[in-house]
Amino acid sequence: MRQRLREYSQGLPWLFKKLAGHLLREIESGVTQEQLLSEALNVQTLFEADMAELSPHEREALKYIARFAPVNVTDAMDRVSADIVQSLINRRLIVSVGEHLDTYWDIFRDFITSGRVPIEDSYILRQAPVSVARLLRELEKDGGDSYVVEVAERFGTSENAVWNLVRELRLMGISSYEPNRVSFVDSVRNASNRDSAIRTLVGQALRRHRAYTTFLEAAERSGGRLTFEAFARKLQDVFPAVAVSRDTWVSYARVFTYWFEVWRPGCN
Repeated sequence: MRQRLREYSQGLPWLFKKLAGHLLREIESGVTQEQLLSEALNVQTLFEADMAELSPHEREALKYIARFAPVNVTDAMDRVSADIVQSLINRRLIVSVGEHLDTYWDIFRDFITSGRVPIEDSYILRQAPVSVARLLRELEKDGGDSYVVEVAERFGTSENAVWNLVRELRLMGISSYEPNRVSFVDSVRNASNRDSAIRTLVGQALRRHRAYTTFLEAAERSGGRLTFEAFARKLQDVFPAVAVSRDTWVSYARVFTYWFEVWRPGCN
């Protein structure tokens, strides 16, 4: 949950505060953290609450700005009064970027223009498929439930190194949270073909990931000649809150590409 908050808030303290307040209200109403994570923090409820507070004129102004965003301030003032623009800025529903106006979040913009929230995950995959596959083999040997300390001993590595692999399984919905252990989720544990069940879950996770959408768009624009370096630059734009070196971004680009290639998400 902390990681999703960090990623979604894009390094902006005010957006972090807005999302954190939303999560607290959702949890107080009975929504579980697991539900929030599976529903991209259920930000549609937040967006609906934002819209409900607006007057009809403010709502129309917001729809206009979202439709043409980023819209030049001068053009916007021809259609929207200065008072309404300032009101939307004060509510932090739109932001001023140089001489242009835009919504405070691209996902919010999509919600205004289409009426729906595109659910895309935005975590970073750091471990290559070959490393994660090694952990999967150990899990299979143990019947789908392993102690992290025992796996670390077999690998001749630290528990932290194993937890790094476990993290990828959890992010993609293959493993559930268990203190000191790593376990298959029930849908994998009880599947007649575990390999197929795992591939299905990973394929679903990759297809709804923002990095995959970015990869497809960048590959199409490059005519199928997308390099790791070019993909890394696109990833850096997608994850503005992640501060790492250029070489690390290239490493992330390689890992994502290996997952896309090995698991062939379009086939599951």
